[in-house]
Amino acid sequence: METQDLLVGNLAIASILIKTIISITKQFFFTNPRTWFITAILLGVLFSFIINTQLFSVTSESVYVRIFQNIASGIYVGASAMGIHEISKKVRDTNG
Repeated sequence: METQDLLVGNLAIASILIKTIISITKQFFFTNPRTWFITAILLGVLFSFIINTQLFSVTSESVYVRIFQNIASGIYVGASAMGIHEISKKVRDTNG
């Protein structure tokens, strides 16, 4: 039960972060949807790098490390899916 609560909390945090990153990115940086996929990959690599380096002075079994891993994977997967969605929407719009 504790693990399930932790997972739900992590998914909620990750979805909020994904929505925030996407809205900021949409408003300020990218208008070309092809860059979404590149942005998603770079975000995933960045968060994976931050997690895998020894920036955290805690053991790998720590709850905090698992939370950050889940957030990073959520951002990576969510941003990738959003990028693919934006590209497919753009393709549909241009093809009629």
